[in-house]
Amino acid sequence: MSASPERNGRSSGWWDAFKREASVYFDHVVGLLPGKSVSSFSADQSTAGDMTEWTDSDKLLLIEQGRIQLARQRQDLENIRQRAQFLFTTALGTIGLATLGFEKLATQIGPLLLWSLGMLILMIALLGTAAVVVAKKELREIHTSILSMQRSPLHNSLAPAYATSMSQGENTVATQITVFRDAVFLLIVGLLLVATSWIVLMSS
Repeated sequence: MSASPERNGRSSGWWDAFKREASVYFDHVVGLLPGKSVSSFSADQSTAGDMTEWTDSDKLLLIEQGRIQLARQRQDLENIRQRAQFLFTTALGTIGLATLGFEKLATQIGPLLLWSLGMLILMIALLGTAAVVVAKKELREIHTSILSMQRSPLHNSLAPAYATSMSQGENTVATQITVFRDAVFLLIVGLLLVATSWIVLMSS
């Protein structure tokens, strides 16, 4: 009996999301190289609405809300970066501790393979956290020089600019959170494999 179309659709959707997430993660790892840009998720695909009939007070309210949202995006990215710095230190220390006792593990092929796989995953987690720390954070700021070229009243130009600039910041925040989460997951998997290698060694 074949699987239902609905179930196949969910499985296909999950696999596509997994491949996309893995692609973005490793793109960030490669992005540690000089001059390499990184991709991001399109979590926020909203577009600005028509504001031609808006009053001046409506536009000023939108500008204020845009400033609040932009400040929140900056703070979110800084919080993620600080957590990634802590995780980087943790992953680095874990890798250092995991190398201790390598001579004992090298005596048996099974534990050695588990340990090697765990160390590889730990290294990938380490590089992912480093990417979160140093990756360029794309926020579409309002350029003051360009704003100075607009006609008065400025809120007629500033309101649409804020309305169209928020999506990029939201996508950047979503991407950094996802890469950080994946790095945490990989760190846990790597630790479990290293611990399992020692369990197998001690029980043999």
